[in-house]
Formats: sequence, structure tokens, C-alpha cells
Amino acid sequence: MKRLLFCIALVSLVMRADAATKAFMVHGEGAVSCGAWAADRREGHWYPESAWILGYLTAYNRYVWKKTDIAEGTDSDGIAAWMDGYCVAHPLDTIADGAQQLIVALIARSLGGRLQNEYGP
Repeated sequence: MKRLLFCIALVSLVMRADAATKAFMVHGEGAVSCGAWAADRREGHWYPESAWILGYLTAYNRYVWKKTDIAEGTDSDGIAAWMDGYCVAHPLDTIADGAQQLIVALIARSLGGRLQNEYGP
């Protein structure tokens, strides 16, 4: 258990450090705020943002992940529910920020943890 927590902390720090030091342009719906995500989810108009997140995960699978699917065992509804929790807790962050933290959570799960959302339900 201590090893898992250490791995989760390490992955999180590395990914946050990389994100903090590497500037890059976010195109499309990834630049939308989490506050907008939450409002769009309530109104049922969240599909463009969801498609962006799924595309982000697909790109991660293609260019980074050594296995087949970082989100294996999780469907798009589960991903959206995770984002709901993140975005409620971080309304000023972007969808891209949330997607990056989702990947951190998915990596932790692949190391033996559960897909948990410390940000909500």
C-alpha cells in the first residue's frame, strides 16, 4: 500500500512539474473552463467537451501509454462522472487540466489502485 501511494504521488508530481514547465497550446474544447463543463452537463450540451477528452485519452494511448488503453475498464460515462467531480472542485481550471489529472488517476489505478475521484462523488 505504501508503494502504491508513493507511485501515485510520484506520478502526480512528475506530471504536474512537466505541465508547469512545458508551455503548449490547447486547441478546441480543451480550453473551455470546468465551470462551463459543469453548466453544459446540467443542460445536456456537453458532447463537444466529452469528445475532446476522449480524443485526449486516445492521443495518450497512441503516443505515450505502453499498453492498449489507459482507460481500460472505464467507459465514457465513468470518465464524464470523474470530470464532473474535478470540475465542481476546480471551476476555473480548463478541461485540459482536468483531463491531465484524469490521466494521473488512471495511471494510479493501473498501478494497483482504484479509479478514485478525490474531488467528488
